[in-house]
Amino acid sequence: MKSKTRIFIHNFLVEEHMNIYSKLLKQLNMCGHAILVTDYPASDTSDGTAASAVCHQTSCKTILSAVPGQMKPDNGTILPVSGSSASCSSVCGTLPPINTTLAQTALSEGRPVLDRDHGHIRLLEPFSRKERLLILGGGHVGLALAEFAAKTGFSVYVADDRPSFANQLRFPWAEEVYCMDFPAAIQAFQPDTQDYIAVLTRGHRHDADCLTALSRCPVPTYLGMIGSRRRVKELKTHLEETEHLSHEWLESIHTPIGLAIKAVTPEEIAISILAELILTKRTLRPDHIAPSDADLDVIAALADPPANRTDLKKALVTIVETKGSTPRKAGANMIVYEDGTVFGTIGGGCAEAGLVQTAREVIRSGSYQFCKVDMTGEVAEEEGMVCGGWMMVVIEALL
Repeated sequence: MKSKTRIFIHNFLVEEHMNIYSKLLKQLNMCGHAILVTDYPASDTSDGTAASAVCHQTSCKTILSAVPGQMKPDNGTILPVSGSSASCSSVCGTLPPINTTLAQTALSEGRPVLDRDHGHIRLLEPFSRKERLLILGGGHVGLALAEFAAKTGFSVYVADDRPSFANQLRFPWAEEVYCMDFPAAIQAFQPDTQDYIAVLTRGHRHDADCLTALSRCPVPTYLGMIGSRRRVKELKTHLEETEHLSHEWLESIHTPIGLAIKAVTPEEIAISILAELILTKRTLRPDHIAPSDADLDVIAALADPPANRTDLKKALVTIVETKGSTPRKAGANMIVYEDGTVFGTIGGGCAEAGLVQTAREVIRSGSYQFCKVDMTGEVAEEEGMVCGGWMMVVIEALL
């Protein structure tokens, strides 16, 4: 039976230097999961999409923090979007209570949910902290895995007791590199239930040290260990007999690590491991929370804009609904700047190019707009797209 998640509105002290996206990242670091709730004033169109006209009003935002296990609504403070001086009551009117059932759906399915039941539009967007990957062993496989994992959205941490194998120069993609013995590194990392851990050490003794230390930690989302079947079996038997480690826990370890793709080189082995990590992330998570397509690098760029972008007006483009085959799914986001440059992507191609132009118009009006992009039939054929679906996006000016 799937466990529900406790959801509650987080009350923030107003800090001028921290916008709503900074608060969102802070909440993710604290709790692992959060939902960004945006209330839009009602549009003039009956379906609430404002497809033919820009709505010349701003939105209101609040953050729901989420803790796996239970769900509990609470009262909270609704904050206007950064740059807006209007109060939420004057912008959006009296706001109805947040539907925590819809919030639970958004979180468990990893996709935004639109709520149109109260005469205005409310968008609930789920976000999860980047999955942390601890690589125990800085050898050739660990080196390749660190690079590939960082490029596919993991926050990478590396540990090795050899200075030449554990340094930032060797691992520029890592958030942290621990040059210490493995049990100490595990203690410094402080694994939790949302983490991914790959044991890739250079020897049987170090593997034993790692597993003994990890057995005292919360069970992570993923734990795998490299090694031949014979070697792994001998190690498990040894640890069960001498360290009294649980047989069930030892059998839960992914060994041999990685998907069986007949990998040989360090890079191929790293790809097989990464494939298993992604499989777990997308389909096998024990907390039953699906990852969103949201790009946290986009959120980070909104929280702390690059120096050469701080003076540029911008809009956030987010896919809120999709049907059929589309290049990106609901939750994907990108920033469009007033000069036409972008950060992130919602799929590329003609559809994205057209939305960039629409976003520049929205920036000039200081407003928001919902747009439906049709990728089916004759429309897609004319645009050179063969996806065969449609997507609804919201474009919101962030002044």
